[in-house]
Formats: sequence, structure tokens, C-alpha cells
Amino acid sequence: MALAVKKPSTGRAAEEFDQRFKAIRTSAEKFNKYESGGHDLLYEALGELFTFGRDISKLEEVFGAFLKASDQKLKLNKVTKENPYNALVKLAFGNQKSKSWLSELSTVLAYATDQIGNVAFTDWIKEGGVKARYEEAVEYSRKKKGKKTNSLRSTQLESIRGSLRQSPISAAISGLPEINEGYHRSLLYSDGKGNTFLVDIKNESETISTDKYLLELAKQRIPDTHPLKSRPLFNLYRAIDLIVGTCAASSNGKGFIRFRNDTSEGSSTTTKLDFVSDAPSFAHASVVLAAPIAELGENGVFVMTVNDAKQFAAHFPSDPIWSLSVVDGEVHFVDDSSIERTVKLLQLEPDLTKTLRQGQALTTQSRQFKAIAADMKHAIENLPKLLIGKNAPKALSWDIKGNQMWLISPAHMLSGLDFLSPVMTVTPIGEDREMSMADLSAFIGTVVPYNEDLTGYIADSDVKDAAFCIDHIWSDGDRFLYVSPFAISANLDRTMVCEELR
Repeated sequence: MALAVKKPSTGRAAEEFDQRFKAIRTSAEKFNKYESGGHDLLYEALGELFTFGRDISKLEEVFGAFLKASDQKLKLNKVTKENPYNALVKLAFGNQKSKSWLSELSTVLAYATDQIGNVAFTDWIKEGGVKARYEEAVEYSRKKKGKKTNSLRSTQLESIRGSLRQSPISAAISGLPEINEGYHRSLLYSDGKGNTFLVDIKNESETISTDKYLLELAKQRIPDTHPLKSRPLFNLYRAIDLIVGTCAASSNGKGFIRFRNDTSEGSSTTTKLDFVSDAPSFAHASVVLAAPIAELGENGVFVMTVNDAKQFAAHFPSDPIWSLSVVDGEVHFVDDSSIERTVKLLQLEPDLTKTLRQGQALTTQSRQFKAIAADMKHAIENLPKLLIGKNAPKALSWDIKGNQMWLISPAHMLSGLDFLSPVMTVTPIGEDREMSMADLSAFIGTVVPYNEDLTGYIADSDVKDAAFCIDHIWSDGDRFLYVSPFAISANLDRTMVCEELR
């Protein structure tokens, strides 16, 4: 079983690092003693420390044990993981130097890991000295943050544009002059008696002002912040929780969450998690993360068992800090609390691949809707009553009238669950297409805590009107896709929405 209790040990590797660090401290002490002798002693000590930090940071468990055994009893926390030299500089040069000077050194050393390439550190640092390299590092960090901000801005714009396209404010307006595709500023006039007129449209390119307005609109639509939002690995937790929560109950076979880094859509890397199973057809979900998981690297495709996923999702809210650890190509979720749980991702072996199936791309999309968060909260209050007893319904029928979509069970006195709001007038769904009660209960129960309206549609596969689908971009850019195959007979046979693993 992959869930285990971690028992860190320094071992032989830690002893070797201890010996190496003693030599570094000797060089640092020599500089402290003969500081007036020039920069060469400092550069020599920093060069040794740079190589040491680059080596030990690759071995997270060894690094953590090394810090814990140090005379200052340091911890491998989030700050040290991001820049290991924050701790190493302090250990090497001691507390005799000012905090600002130590901070400059750690910043320069971290900057070197991104910039130095195959150049020797001492040659690199001598070219400009610590001060000049520190100024470069600050500018580099500023530009890096700027790129991240621009990326987030682009994601927010795409999110609000997609939301508006799927849920326009009004129906089409006739009688307007021909204008270019896109969003445009306009002028409205109201006569104060309930009549409103569109009197002017700006057709010129005003990208800056239009984007600014859309971003303001996006901020107004961002829902309440999830209580775990600030936690490390929250996006991974949400992805795992959504996938295992909505899919596990639908598969009567062996299921896993698959993790993989993908570069097929261009030069940028994306991380995708999706549900795979050896069942013929099942509800499946995937999440494409806006920020890729660097730890997966090019180590291959990994899977997490359903049981491990459930336990991780259950423990994450109560355990404050989780992190990702890579040791000898193995990827672990590590709980940094006193309990120190770990969840290991398993390599997807060829023999297992042959037995598994994944979600397939569906064809025609119709009847776009929004699943309203507030209405799903009301719906979830009624669902437990229907799941009790021998005659509990296993599927619900569709009742569609104009701009209303209801899920009903007349035989069980359920007049209708009305959490779906169609974008426009919808036509009836094909006869004998029913929504699995187990899928519906799992879906609503999983998504309600995230308190966000979700965009969706009905899709075709092997038959017309084959599945209930969600395709939603969260406010932070992660994309959630969910497909529940309809039941199409008295035996509740499921439509085919899955295919062999590729």
C-alpha cells in the first residue's frame, strides 16, 4: 500500500554531507577571520556552498535530516524548499553577520542556480561581485513576477470571456450595424419607464479599456474564497478531490488517478490529472492545472490508487502543510506535520496500461447550462431522502420545458431538482436517457464545497444525448471536465463514453 508513515534517517548520504559541510564552514570561518584580505576567500566559500546546496536540495529527506541535526535545529519549511541557501548561508557564516548581508548571499546563490549553466561559480561571481549579482537577481525576480502576473491576467480574461460566451447577458439584438467580432463598449439610454435603448457602439479597437472592464467584471464574479485556498498544494488537492469524489462511485472496477506532464499543445508544459479504470464505461473527470507540476518532470506517467486519493483528500484539510518530494525518480506527497504521512505515486506500468480505459472526446455539444452553486446546496438537502430504503431510485428522468431543466422521479414523489439554468431555450433530451442517481449524488456532494457556478452541456457519443458534462475554468485558471454517461435501459446500461488507454 502506498500510504505509509515516513521514518527519515540520515544514513550514509547524510554523513557524507556532514563532512562536506565542515569543510565549507572552515572556508567561511577563514573569510570571517581574514575579511580584509579581499573577496577571494568569500568567493571560494560561496563556490563550495553553491555546489553543496545544489546537491543536497535534490535529496529532500536527507536535506531535512541534515537541517534538523544542525546546531541551529532548522526545519525544511516552504521558504527553505524554495531557496535552500536561506538556511545554508546561515549555517555556514553563523549569526555574526547582518541579516541583510546573509539575505544578499542567499539571493545571489539562488539566482546562480537559474543562470550559471556550465560556468564555474567562482568565475561567474568574480565577473560582477556579490553586489552586482544581487542587483541582477532582484531585477530577475521582478521580471519573473511580472510574467506570472501577466499569465494570471490572461487566464482571468479567458475565464470571464468563456463564461460570458456560454451565458450571455441578453438575447441577440437586431438592427445594429455590422461590427467586428469581440467585445465592444456601448452606450445605453433608459427613459425611466422600463424601456432601455442601445444608442451607440464603439467599433474601434480599444483592447486596453475593454480588458480592464472585463477584469473588473471577473473580480465581481469570483466566489467566496475556499477556506483551504492559501494552503500549499491546494490546487492539487482540489483536483484530486474533484476527480475521486465524482468518479470513484461510478466505476465498479479498479480505478486510479493518472498524473502526467504534457507538451503536445506547444512548447509549454501542462499537467493533467484524470480518472482511469478497467470498467467498460464510467463517469470520468480530468483537471488541467494552470501551473504545471515541475516535480513530475520527465519521469513518466504516474498513478494514485483510489484508496490513497480518498485518504489524501480526507487528511489534507486537517493537516496544515503538504509538499511534493522527489527521491530517485519517485514522487511522494509528504505531510510535514508531526504524523508525517506520505502518499507515493506509482509508475504506470505497461501491463497495467493494457487493462485500463480513459474518457473519450465526445462529439456534438448541445443544451449549454450553468449548474448553480446555491441551487445545488438546496438539491443536496433532498438527495439523502431519496437514497434511503429498498425502493430508492437508481436514476432520474429529465423534464425539460422551454428554459427549465429538471431531474425528476415521479414514482418517488420527487417533483424536480432544478439546479441547472439553461443558457437559452432547450429541447427535450432523447427518450430513456436518465441521470445515474449515484453519479448525481457524488457530483453535487463533491462540487458544492467549492461554491462556484459550473458551466456544462449535454453531449453525444455512441448515441445521441449520451452524457451530462461539465467543462469549467476556475477563477485561478485550472480547468475541470466531468462526464457522466446516461442510463439508457431498464437495466441501467450506460452509454459509451470511454476508450482504451493511449
